[in-house]
Amino acid sequence: MTPDSGICIVIPCYNGAATLARALQSCSRQPEAAQIIVVDDASTDASAQLVVHYARLDPRVQLLPMPENGGAARARNWGALHASHDLLAFLDADDEYLPGALGAAR
Repeated sequence: MTPDSGICIVIPCYNGAATLARALQSCSRQPEAAQIIVVDDASTDASAQLVVHYARLDPRVQLLPMPENGGAARARNWGALHASHDLLAFLDADDEYLPGALGAAR
């Protein structure tokens, strides 16, 4: 991993299809977000398909599926291990960032 100014957002998701679109839209509006990893924690709803759709629209979005449900903490750790950037931010699938949130946090 090389140091850079980008931030990787990790979103743990288990059956979050109903709210995930809003979370992804809020991440896409963050200019500091260089990578957006959605860790699908073995969802049984359309969460993974939703992430694939957003990945086609925004190349920063990446689906990282887990073979079995392991809980939010495990999903966050799995996402952090796969991050390509030194700075990490976490967002739940049923939450959203306000405009400028990552910039204000820096």
